[in-house]
Amino acid sequence: MTEKKWRLCWLTPPEIRGMSSEMRNGNFPVTITLCDTFQFKIVNRHNDLEKTEAFIMNWDKAAEPNYGSWSQKDPPLKGTWFLKQVNPVLFFGWWQTEGETNQVPMWLEAVN
Repeated sequence: MTEKKWRLCWLTPPEIRGMSSEMRNGNFPVTITLCDTFQFKIVNRHNDLEKTEAFIMNWDKAAEPNYGSWSQKDPPLKGTWFLKQVNPVLFFGWWQTEGETNQVPMWLEAVN
């Protein structure tokens, strides 16, 4: 799973307000750096030789079985997320910004 190329996508429903127009719909190349029974980690990197992380999604299922946490530095934001694998190349779930009540539907799909 970690050797595949992945794309993380979301579509914000119209009833969810307050998001900037460029973030309402997401489509980002990501890397699954860890995925097993206890951990699930997804990283998106800026395009500067793949070293700077744009956002990190980490789920320690032993500590919190219901959802993981995400964070980004610019702009500084964080929140929670959930993904469930529906087949070998597709996960479906949601993400939420800290302090907000709305969950944005998202999916993670293999691109190779």
